[in-house]
Amino acid sequence: MKALRWVLSAAGVVTVAAACADSERDITMPQEDAGPPVVVPPDELPEDAGLDAAHEADAPVRTCSDDGWCHTVLPPNARLRAVWGDGAGVVWAVAEGGEVYRWEVDTWKMHAKLDGSLRAIWGSGPTDIWIGGEGGLFHGQGATSAALAFSPVLTPGDPLDPIVSIWGRDSGDVWAVGGRLDTTPHTGRVLHYAADADGGAGWSLEDIGDRDVAYTHVWGSSNSGVWLAGVSYKEDIYSDLTTVRRRRSGEAAFEEVVLPGDPTDPGNGGFGTLYAAGMSDGSVCLVGETLSWRRGDWRGVSTDDGETFTFTFHAGTPKDQVTHAVSETASNDSWAAGDYGRLRHWDGKAWKQSAVTLTHLPLTNGFHAMWRSPANELWVVGDGIAIRRDLSK
Repeated sequence: MKALRWVLSAAGVVTVAAACADSERDITMPQEDAGPPVVVPPDELPEDAGLDAAHEADAPVRTCSDDGWCHTVLPPNARLRAVWGDGAGVVWAVAEGGEVYRWEVDTWKMHAKLDGSLRAIWGSGPTDIWIGGEGGLFHGQGATSAALAFSPVLTPGDPLDPIVSIWGRDSGDVWAVGGRLDTTPHTGRVLHYAADADGGAGWSLEDIGDRDVAYTHVWGSSNSGVWLAGVSYKEDIYSDLTTVRRRRSGEAAFEEVVLPGDPTDPGNGGFGTLYAAGMSDGSVCLVGETLSWRRGDWRGVSTDDGETFTFTFHAGTPKDQVTHAVSETASNDSWAAGDYGRLRHWDGKAWKQSAVTLTHLPLTNGFHAMWRSPANELWVVGDGIAIRRDLSK
């Protein structure tokens, strides 16, 4: 049986939103404590800046890497799993231990402690934030961002199915998905928060038509609609398989998105596992692996304003690490983050590793989520790390 690996990361993404994986980010199911940093074999180290150790000893303390990634100081043992910002200078991150962290005026502070491991965060504005995790959904509201109080929300479906990804268009149109991969068959749920004609709003359980599916990602854009990814076990191939579905803007039903396989492997080159997803209005980026465990990405481009997408498969390399988060603004502008400090940029032709370390040693912290601000500042967070870069410079 194929071992399915999940790195949990919602939405824009899919850690996913309008910029691929804004909330999502890491959408893997709960994992055991990562323990001490893993030593990466020399031939697998990122192409990170190789600084001269002798010169480094005499240099002032650095806070930003050669490529402009500025490191922030986190509270001890912060294992961040999702990140989102309100666009007004405040950034929120949720952690494996149930902590909710808030960044303002160049400082991280723990704002709240919720039940269970937290996996997703998305908000429509500074005083309307949703968080998902093992304890279900939590809603943050208050007079100001600093005064936000988070409370559990009663939602339909099996409460044992954790919420692992959230994405929304606005305060009256929010999606949350989750599920369990440790049961046979798998279980899952798709929740939709919508405003009604009377001015009220509430969560409903969506009937997607699939059964025995653990949902792992939700993302979308205003033009293209809502996208879902879910995992089910297929007895005929003795493996877990990811299916992507989409509900177009203005439509009521979800339809399956057929993705091309690896042309060099017609037998087992079909789409197998999704690690991260996200999109812009005219492009979508799905990073994962084929049924034969070959890593790569499926890139979709639209020429009709998000109505249809044409997908192509781009093969990765055997040294590629698992990707947990993607941010995309165009088909030639994507960022992907994952294990062992891997942070890469796609320029439309190839992926290139970005320098993130502050020393002559490579960074080995795992990245799990990212969020891009309206001002084009990109945040990337993970195990004991939160970095940011002004991409406009």
